Amino acid sequence: MRQKIYTSLCIIVSFFIISCTRDIDCTVTAFHERPLPQGETIRIEPIDPAKWGSLEFKEYAAMIATQLKAVGYTPVGKGDAAELVAEIDYKIDSGKTAITRRSSSYVRYHFYYGHYYRPYYHGLYDYWEPPFYSETVYNRSLSMNIVKAEGQKGPGRKVLFESWVLSTGRENKLHGIMPYLVTAMFTNFPGESGVSKIITIEKNH
Repeated sequence: MRQKIYTSLCIIVSFFIISCTRDIDCTVTAFHERPLPQGETIRIEPIDPAKWGSLEFKEYAAMIATQLKAVGYTPVGKGDAAELVAEIDYKIDSGKTAITRRSSSYVRYHFYYGHYYRPYYHGLYDYWEPPFYSETVYNRSLSMNIVKAEGQKGPGRKVLFESWVLSTGRENKLHGIMPYLVTAMFTNFPGESGVSKIITIEKNH
């Protein structure tokens, strides 16, 4: 009985450690053809017109406005005159089942490397976790275009910056993952044009 209880505790602790140490990996891709921002006024708009008036869009736009200001732009409100427009979009899919291989069946326990040690007598504990486990993961994305406000909707449309962030993970609430996507998008802004990079953001617990 004590062995079964200890086995259960080891499994619970193992999964708890995995869930607590998992950071957010984001793949960021950007294209641009302009120098760094020089204080230009910029207005944030959704690419999907249906998102106008959405409280969700308003919250994400506020996050992005903070970052745009930090890198040198001057954000303005809806309907205000601006030199540039930041067009944003975001989405999350319905999820899929992923099969993941465990990195190792060895753990560090009581300052020893190897199998689990039983705390109540000497000797190795020979419990092995299954080599694979399944979980549901979701694709989360954020995209942003910065365009000149003049001619934004017409044939003279001028795109100055394009960027998108892709992240896959167990979090299925977009509002919970959005701060990490926004942070990743603006890390080392504007970044190297035409290059995809993986940005790892430490997850808040």
